[in-house]
Amino acid sequence: MTASTLRPGRRRPLVGLLAATSAFLLLATTGAAAVDARGIDRACLGDTAQVQAFLDVTGGAHEPAINCLAAFTITSGTGVVDGQRTYSPGNAVTRQQLASFVQSSLWQVRTTVFTFPEWEHDTTDAFSDVSDLHRFAVNQLADLGIVQGRADGTFGGSKEVTRAQVATFLVQAIEEVTDTELPRDASFADVDGIHAPNVEKLASIGVVTGTGPDTYEPHAPLSRAQMASVLARSLDHLAEVDALYGLDYSLGTFAQLGLTDVRTGVHEAPDRDRVTFELRGSDELAGWRVRYVDEPWAQGTGDDVDVRGEAVIQLDLMGLAWPFDLPDELQDQLFDEPFDPIAADGEGIVEIVDDALFEGYRRVFIGTTDDLPFTVGRTSDPQTVYIDVEHPPAD
Repeated sequence: MTASTLRPGRRRPLVGLLAATSAFLLLATTGAAAVDARGIDRACLGDTAQVQAFLDVTGGAHEPAINCLAAFTITSGTGVVDGQRTYSPGNAVTRQQLASFVQSSLWQVRTTVFTFPEWEHDTTDAFSDVSDLHRFAVNQLADLGIVQGRADGTFGGSKEVTRAQVATFLVQAIEEVTDTELPRDASFADVDGIHAPNVEKLASIGVVTGTGPDTYEPHAPLSRAQMASVLARSLDHLAEVDALYGLDYSLGTFAQLGLTDVRTGVHEAPDRDRVTFELRGSDELAGWRVRYVDEPWAQGTGDDVDVRGEAVIQLDLMGLAWPFDLPDELQDQLFDEPFDPIAADGEGIVEIVDDALFEGYRRVFIGTTDDLPFTVGRTSDPQTVYIDVEHPPAD
């Protein structure tokens, strides 16, 4: 059995929390080159039993961050070889590619904190030298002032982005969505010019680090592997200041599994409510994505979904098959249609609402009594995925 626990941040003012973070960093880093790289566990908590996300990412310092971006669907890779996706971790990142990564990352921000303004696709492009694939992302970021063009009015979309430029991209994005200014308490001997304040800000919160005791190499290109770590740390910062709900995930394959049972119960030590999803059909592992959401919506249609409770956990079970693709002996056990809402009315879990099976994903919403810590785990024989929601502390 495997399990991991994700503890959501409490709702609190962004400005107050960031001020406290800034004060701590000032004490810790005054006179120092930079703080250590931050972790990513607030944003991404990955299951140790998950499958390999990309054929060409097999370990290394950046793999957890690459998996994190895949779980958030910020990246789907660069291609497919022998049926498995590739990521091309050593490739350099261009300016327009980074814009798409940043835009996709900002779509993960809580809707109570930030939403993109509407942008019409037939609006005049901000720049003339951006490919169709990245056009929407660049236009959205330009509309917010997160990206700017060059002196000649072009964007330089196909140009490799430098380590200094990525700092400006990300600082402007983070400050835009949180409406706060980041602390500036780190410094590097080789950083000056227009990007220096942003390099120092991003280093102060542990999103970027130096290449030596006092160097940053601001003009060096950024690889896709390095970019994943920088983006995942940025998501971790957003989770820390309550602008983003963290994601508990286990990357799976299209495992030819079907949902055969859903049951609820109460457990002790610690006191918690559990909902268990039983899966049958093959020995392969299902995957999951689990996080709190501000606005539950249906796959495929985007329609709002009514869920009772003060907060809502969204579970996406990954790797499920259409019922007609599963063995005949399972047909009378399968939930081939969305099941009726289950009233749990517990101290942690209030209601379970099924959405539907859509392109290999089964989405289920779990209404809870508050933003309570939850644990996601897996058991075998038969395979189950369960979510434990801790009871609120006693008064």
